[in-house]
Amino acid sequence: MDWFFPKSTGSRWLCFSAALSFGVCLILFSRYCIPTSYPSLKYGCRLGTLSLIAFSLYFLIQNQRIQLNPRTVLAGLTSLFLLFWIPLNELKYRALSFEMADLGNMDQALYNTIKGDLLFSTDIQSGENMSRLGWHFEPIYFLLSPFSLLGDARIWLHIQTLILALLIPFSYRLARALNCSTEISLAFSVALFCYPALQFSVLFGLHGDTLSIVPLMAFLVYCLEGKILKAGIACALALACKEIGGLAILSYGLWLWWLGSKRKIGINFALLGTLYFVLVFFFIMPLFNQGEVSPLFQSNYSSLGSNHGAKSIISTLYHSPEKYFQVIFTKSNFENVIHLLAPLAFLSLLTPMGILGLFSGSLLWMKDLLFQLDIFNHHSDSLIPLLFANTALVTAKFQAKYSNFDFAALLLSFSLVWMLSIGPSPLGQRFWRDTQQYRVTTHDTISKQAIKLIPKTAKVSSSGHLAPYLSHRETLWIFPRPYDFSRMEYVILDTLEQIDYDWHRKSEVLKELQALIHAQTHQVLFDQDGILVFRLKEK
Repeated sequence: MDWFFPKSTGSRWLCFSAALSFGVCLILFSRYCIPTSYPSLKYGCRLGTLSLIAFSLYFLIQNQRIQLNPRTVLAGLTSLFLLFWIPLNELKYRALSFEMADLGNMDQALYNTIKGDLLFSTDIQSGENMSRLGWHFEPIYFLLSPFSLLGDARIWLHIQTLILALLIPFSYRLARALNCSTEISLAFSVALFCYPALQFSVLFGLHGDTLSIVPLMAFLVYCLEGKILKAGIACALALACKEIGGLAILSYGLWLWWLGSKRKIGINFALLGTLYFVLVFFFIMPLFNQGEVSPLFQSNYSSLGSNHGAKSIISTLYHSPEKYFQVIFTKSNFENVIHLLAPLAFLSLLTPMGILGLFSGSLLWMKDLLFQLDIFNHHSDSLIPLLFANTALVTAKFQAKYSNFDFAALLLSFSLVWMLSIGPSPLGQRFWRDTQQYRVTTHDTISKQAIKLIPKTAKVSSSGHLAPYLSHRETLWIFPRPYDFSRMEYVILDTLEQIDYDWHRKSEVLKELQALIHAQTHQVLFDQDGILVFRLKEK
């Protein structure tokens, strides 16, 4: 059987490379050759790829004495993380692939904070200037706002990437704090590097949810290591990232309490998180929203009866808990649950503790789960440290019965397969399908020439994807807002823009464009390749 299980290191690497190559071909085949009406075949191909890679990894490292220096491996992974995502964000920014939502509006709020208007931005839907503090409570941005003086909106993409790179060493420390071996802890860092939900968040603009991943993971690490002061600082940073951070700390505190060895620490932080959430959501945020609770409270929790207040949500969860599970087990949401758990080999589900931890996390961040569990945006970010902690807990429990390399091979196999199949990195097939969002076209170059015609202090109504490049100003609307042509000092539109948002439909844009032309209130400054720039005529 030596031909089947080769003993030499070179032969093992050759078998692994062949299996990995065949696995990639199998994933591409499942993506492009199997119709979407046969999902079982698609998952069968992924399972086949998983088996190939796991099989080859196991025999690659079986009985091999691999001496790994954790610092070297972590430094290499961190560097690779930065080398992947900083250039990709830069390319995506230059290709005009970001929108006003979640980048342009964030840059405008941070820029206006430096000017004295605390987190003021132009609301995308109403078109009115207002403080974000009425919608989201994110005091972390007060600390970050001075960086807006260093450049345009892309600075936030790079700062967020630099912060997220800290997850590589923290994931290793988290696994070690839960008594995982060095080899398995390093495998956790590789798994985090490959984790699709994190990769999508890096490329999805600037969000408090995404920034909170690092302090939340640091909070768990310091609590498990018994460093209470540092845990308190990490907790404060997590709370500052978003108002929902209070519920995150509550959930993480419950997880620590269920852990058993950290009951007192867990319950104290859980109470702190609850108090913070109630204080911020029902007392502080209404001060910035004309005395009303944030509109997002109603929209995010509408399926649980939030239109009738917090008491209604509690009543719904108590009397009709099936509503929660009905939302989770819809086809689209259940698929997203799979995408969250599968890269970690579903290990979280192997102990009651893991299931309780996952339930507490998903229960407390319910936000109409259609969006909350979608890995292609930022809404599931606060769950990531808890998922990794659960997986490390299960692994530590079973590692005494099995080889460290067995678990490492299992974890790495699942991580690689899901990164290859759904991840947006250059190592995944999705990247090569969506390369247009990283490619600067002639149309993009013309758009940038048009943007330069607009003064930095002018009030502008713009196409959504051009807004992040105009956001260093007090007022910036998304056309056709504010529906009053006399208020628009400049208008810049891309008539070729592909849009279909509830608040921004192309049919409405084209209709209002015709109305703008017929009103004759503006003169045309630029008209090339579907890009139009108008300036308000002097009275």
